Amino acid sequence: MMRTQSTHVLSFLVVAGALLAASVASARPHKVEIGIGAAGLMNGTFMGTVPDDQKHLDYQGTEVGGLTYPGFWGLGGGGGVQLNAMYKGAIGMELDLLYSHDSGTGKITVDSEEFHLTLSQGAFHIPLLVKAAIPLKSVRPFLLIGPEFVLPGDPEAEKDSDTVQTKYSAWADPYINLQAGFGFEFVLPVSGVDLRIPLSFRYSGNFGTGDGLKGRMEIDDAENVGGVLVLKSLSYSSEWQHQAFITLGVSWYQYVD
Repeated sequence: MMRTQSTHVLSFLVVAGALLAASVASARPHKVEIGIGAAGLMNGTFMGTVPDDQKHLDYQGTEVGGLTYPGFWGLGGGGGVQLNAMYKGAIGMELDLLYSHDSGTGKITVDSEEFHLTLSQGAFHIPLLVKAAIPLKSVRPFLLIGPEFVLPGDPEAEKDSDTVQTKYSAWADPYINLQAGFGFEFVLPVSGVDLRIPLSFRYSGNFGTGDGLKGRMEIDDAENVGGVLVLKSLSYSSEWQHQAFITLGVSWYQYVD
């Protein structure tokens, strides 16, 4: 009885090992793989809140405290092109040129009135990533990490209240994130051509964002009325602190052996 069970376990291990070896071998990685493709994306955009003891700014040499910064978040989308160069399907680089609509909304209270302020812009996202993959036959898992260069367009700030008199605007300069993620390439069973469906999940962090309001918000114009500083114009940075991306595309690969 024990010998029969041992034989069955050994047979199972042999078959499993053979299937795994066949999967790896059947992938037949080429020396260099070059891929070009197109992808769509969905993204989440976030700016965190600021601690109460750091909600202050300097205006014309005077420290102004008790300012409101709600944090912002929102969803967007876009797409672009993807380029890959892989050595034996296992290690290489990915360069993307993506364009997306990035926006986030926060809730602000002024004189007991609540309203929503939305910061938005179009932006080019250019991640240059190291890519490591397992070159299996049908589904190839991979990891990504590297810098992401963000080139924002002209940002806008829009409030949903007509009674709030304060003017709001936004600014954004080019900035660099650190992007990391993982994904899977699904190899399509098409004879004579290597087509793949890449799916990735990514996080981008802007580690230049400080904990306080400096660099996130500015007082553009204010007026002293009866000893009270009335804020007439405020601007916010839309250089986003955190972003999450889901990309889905199709890529065509050629080889150099």
